[in-house]
Amino acid sequence: MSTQTTDPLIGENLARLRGEISQKTLAKEMSDRGFKWASSTVFNIEHGERSLRLVEALELAKLLKVELSDFFDIPADVGPARKVQDLYLEVARHWTVVKDSVSSLLEARGRLQSAVNDCLSRAPESDRPNTLRRAADFGQGQLDSATVDSAVTRGHTDYSASPGWKRINADTSEG
Repeated sequence: MSTQTTDPLIGENLARLRGEISQKTLAKEMSDRGFKWASSTVFNIEHGERSLRLVEALELAKLLKVELSDFFDIPADVGPARKVQDLYLEVARHWTVVKDSVSSLLEARGRLQSAVNDCLSRAPESDRPNTLRRAADFGQGQLDSATVDSAVTRGHTDYSASPGWKRINADTSEG
């Protein structure tokens, strides 16, 4: 799990575990133990806006007379939904990488095409086949236009036809 999903979970558990102890009292107790805490610190942790450091969690566990693992408990009714949320965020992150990669590939392909056209336009007409062959040999013939076009078309078709593509695309372009 990432801090994006664990911080709110730890915060919810801290709020539950402190029970009747006020945020102000908890902050004072932690301050008395050498931590620079205020009631706003407790509030921020409980709302997932600040991470709880391990050394703080160890001291809180002693103070609240709970196990360290209690801060990481996932309520049974929230577990599956949280897992779906985590996986959705993971897919969205990967989709962003794919979109950026395809975009970079298309830009590089355009620059390659321009360079090939420029190279051919500068070569004497009688030497153009040899010029193109030398350029392809330099690239070890790994990329030909048909291979690039096929991969881009197939990738675009596969991904743009997938059910969640538009929603993931919209979600990742907003943030």
